[in-house]
Amino acid sequence: MDMETLYFKSELTWINLFVGGELYPVQLRTLLNSETCGSYFKDKVHKESEGIRVSAVQWESSPNHIKYRIDIDRDGTLFRQVLQYIRNGAKTSVPEDQFTLQAQPSQDLLKKINQALDQAEKNIATRKEPYDLLNRPNSQRPNQQSVQQGQTGNLLNEATKILVQKYGFDILDQLQGINVQQILSQRQNQNRRG
Repeated sequence: MDMETLYFKSELTWINLFVGGELYPVQLRTLLNSETCGSYFKDKVHKESEGIRVSAVQWESSPNHIKYRIDIDRDGTLFRQVLQYIRNGAKTSVPEDQFTLQAQPSQDLLKKINQALDQAEKNIATRKEPYDLLNRPNSQRPNQQSVQQGQTGNLLNEATKILVQKYGFDILDQLQGINVQQILSQRQNQNRRG
């Protein structure tokens, strides 16, 4: 379905936001709030002399009474928090799981990160370590947690080098705010299943 340019007379008109498979009914006045909406909806919902211009899709059969929708390619569960902010502004409470609101990598960036991590694991596996950390005298032997943290640090260091070599230093800006621990946990869970 192609986006259409539609005009509505009232800010009280309802429209569906279809985000990652989740449906969020909102009034146009919510999306016109310049203090909380940021730039995303400015191109999609705009007040003009003819009325309120909306770039949307008309549903042939809607799951609710609302015939029009704006499709947003983002995580539908996370969008619930974004919509709360759009509606309530500074009065919005932050969820207990604050990692939920961290930057989510695009599928393309996630693919790049996982490819770099795969290559980093191969690079590290083929290196000859000058000495084995666990076969030292007891007084100098690190505990298992320290060894794991060191291995994770080496993996991330190697993966970062690979990303910068392949995509340049601009990739570092894209990685800003990404929850790497979450990506590593997901990889670990997939490896256990796979």
